[in-house]
Amino acid sequence: MQVWVLTLAMILSMMAAVSGLSLKAEAASEKYVKSLTVKKSVTVQKGKKVTLKPTVKVINKASKELTVKSMNKKVAKVGYSKKKNTITITGVKTGNTTITVTTKAKDKKGKKLNKKINVTVKNVEKKTEERAEGEEKTKEKTESKTEESTKEKKEESRS
Repeated sequence: MQVWVLTLAMILSMMAAVSGLSLKAEAASEKYVKSLTVKKSVTVQKGKKVTLKPTVKVINKASKELTVKSMNKKVAKVGYSKKKNTITITGVKTGNTTITVTTKAKDKKGKKLNKKINVTVKNVEKKTEERAEGEEKTKEKTESKTEESTKEKKEESRS
C-alpha cells in the first residue's frame, strides 16, 4: 500500500512539473506591447510640418505599428509611416488640438496603449516676414546702387 501511495505521489508531482513547464513556455511565446513613448506637446507653424519619432517597446516581436488620429483636422492633420516609424503633423490653421497615438498590439492586460500629443498651430511670425521683406529691399537698393555706380564709371571712362 505504501508503494502504491508513493508511486501515485510521484506521478502527481511529475504531472504538476510538466504542466508548470507548459505554462512557462506559453508565457514565453506571448506577444505584447510593453511601452509607448512619444513627445507630449508640439508647436507647428501654419502650413509647415513637424515629424516625431515614437518609441514602441514590445515582447516577442509583437507589432510596433500605430494608429494616429487628430481630434480637429481643421487645425492639424496627422499621418503615420510604418516603414519609417514616424508621425507627421501638419499645421492647417491657428489653434490647438490633440492627437491620439494608439498601438495596434495589446499589452499584457489585453489593452491597447494610448498617448496624447497636445498640438499648437501658430501663424508664421510677422517679424520674420517683415525681416525678409526688409532684407529683400536692402538687397534691391544695393543692386541698384551698384548698377548706378557702374554706369557712372563707364560714362567717366568714355569722357
